[in-house]
Amino acid sequence: MRNRIFTGIQHAVRFHGMRTMLLAILCFLTGSAYAQSDSDSWVTVHCDEPGQLGERFIQATGSAEACLQVTHLKVTGRLGGADRSAFEHMMNNVMYLDLGEVEAEDNSDSFYTSYNKRNLRSIIMPSGLTTYLSLEGCENIESFVGPTAPVEVGYRSFFGCKWLTSIDLPESVRIISNQAFCNCENLERVTMSPKVKLFDSDCFNGCKSLTDLTIPDSLEEISFAALYATALNHITLPEGCKVIKNSAFANNTTLTTVVMPREIEIGTNNYYNSWFKGCTSLINVTLPQNLTILYDGMFQNR
Repeated sequence: MRNRIFTGIQHAVRFHGMRTMLLAILCFLTGSAYAQSDSDSWVTVHCDEPGQLGERFIQATGSAEACLQVTHLKVTGRLGGADRSAFEHMMNNVMYLDLGEVEAEDNSDSFYTSYNKRNLRSIIMPSGLTTYLSLEGCENIESFVGPTAPVEVGYRSFFGCKWLTSIDLPESVRIISNQAFCNCENLERVTMSPKVKLFDSDCFNGCKSLTDLTIPDSLEEISFAALYATALNHITLPEGCKVIKNSAFANNTTLTTVVMPREIEIGTNNYYNSWFKGCTSLINVTLPQNLTILYDGMFQNR
């Protein structure tokens, strides 16, 4: 025990000075979570239970004010919705964030918010998450590591991420959620999971550089404006894609060819209105055989 305390004191003195040395001793003796990596730029905080992040972060740095000066942060242990406030208010200047060893409550992103993360440059997400953490508003990201086997790319996960030029989605992904990549104006290539079933509303809306997107045979639905205003040239939909909703391909000014499935689910007029509105380069379209009416607006401003 004496050797372990002495080692901890030496570490604290070498990197942090007298005040942090005393804090380290106090935290060690009381069982609190104080830790620091070999580099003096990193602060490591461990949480035994959800809801402890704010308190443990202050313990590790010495004060709430000091938390706001941390640029390199590693969090381990368990996090949940009760930790969201700490992410929102105490990590404004964090540039490098390692959450790889975090066990998230219900494997969800309830603990996290991208609010005030404009300084974030690199993030390692919890490996067990079922969805990607949202990087909306993170304007300076240089790299990220996603979960090991996410089921979906969540709501606005990469909304407006101008730094994103390409992404490879793992085979576990089934859903591209609402606005997942919306307004990623420099996104050129998406390597799609072969098991994706849903392109939700606006998921690629405004991806005006997107030229390379292979639509998987597993796809069952393209929702409202899912592929609105991309740079795709050719779209071929699988036979299993039975639901194709309003404005699905609208304002793709580079789109020349669309091959649709032989049969689709026949719904209301809203399903088909403005499918190809504004597709000014469109030359060849193979429509479903069971679609017997060309609805108003389907080819508007073509």
